[in-house]
Amino acid sequence: MKEGNKEVYNEFFLRDRRGYFLVLEVFFVLIFLVFFVYLDFILSFEARGEVLKDNRDIELKRWELERGDQKKKQAQAYYDFSPKSGWWWYEDPVKKEEEEKDKEAKKEKAKQVQRKEEQDNNQAVSNMTQVPLVGIDNKIKPLEEYSYEELLFMKPSEFKRIFEYYLEEAVANPTEKNLEYYYNLVDVARKKAALFTYMYDYVMTKNLQHSPLAAYPVSVPGIQARIIQQEREVEEYINRYRSEFGLIMFTRKTCSYCEVQRKILNYLVLEGIQVQYVDIDLYPQVVSKFGIDMVPTIIIVHRRSGDYFVIASGVQSLDVIKFNIYRALRIFEKEDPALTSIYKFQKGTPLDPFEPSPLWRKDNKNNK
Repeated sequence: MKEGNKEVYNEFFLRDRRGYFLVLEVFFVLIFLVFFVYLDFILSFEARGEVLKDNRDIELKRWELERGDQKKKQAQAYYDFSPKSGWWWYEDPVKKEEEEKDKEAKKEKAKQVQRKEEQDNNQAVSNMTQVPLVGIDNKIKPLEEYSYEELLFMKPSEFKRIFEYYLEEAVANPTEKNLEYYYNLVDVARKKAALFTYMYDYVMTKNLQHSPLAAYPVSVPGIQARIIQQEREVEEYINRYRSEFGLIMFTRKTCSYCEVQRKILNYLVLEGIQVQYVDIDLYPQVVSKFGIDMVPTIIIVHRRSGDYFVIASGVQSLDVIKFNIYRALRIFEKEDPALTSIYKFQKGTPLDPFEPSPLWRKDNKNNK
């Protein structure tokens, strides 16, 4: 064989041989893989079999225990082991019959009580559903039989019973007729209220001494005049008794609202009112004396008597503080606390609860 042909032969031969060995390697690898898969399947199958066997043994034991309990219960039912069994412990049949009779009597008595209660309830319901008594004929008539003037000038108690009766009828049986009755009564009630309002306005206009608007106007000019008069009275009262009281404000360093209230009180300081500030963390004995547990809190103290009064808790406006000072000073002067909510210039007016109504005034011409 020539040299060139030999090289070509060796090249193709070796290539075929390498391919052959590669195929063999792949083949053996596949065989090993199949073997291991099969082995794993066999082992897992045996493990599952063991688990099933254990479960079966457990179920078998449980069934045997349950069957043993059933047999034991059957034996106990057959052989009564209770202490009151046997010839000498038989119950007296006469006594048992008497007990049964007592039970039956109690049941019958309970049934009678229940029947009586039901009858009473039914009677009460029947009384409630009966037509209420109204007017001279003592019956609520069909609505058409009342005249409009009769309903318009009927006493409120009688009209209320008629109104509620037809309201219940409309709710219980909402027919067109019942609802028409109800809406007609609503219209009558509205007109009765309107009639009362119109006559009230007429009487108040004719007799202004009855109206509180004279002492507490609601028109803009009247409101402005009233506010000026109120502020003047408060300022004059505080200035008159300025030397007889002082204010104490309880604060705390961590209180952010206290600084706001302090700035408001500075206006009173500029007006000559003495104000002291007490930190409740530094002076707990003062807090326990006055019973203060919230900041900011302001109290007014009367110098002569030592009495004090809380006039503000939390941040309050200057007007509110001044009015509360004004009220406290009047209380210190032993004035009736019930009258300190109105101003002195309002005494003797319809706002004064102790001022008699016009009918009972001494200057009334009708009084003899």
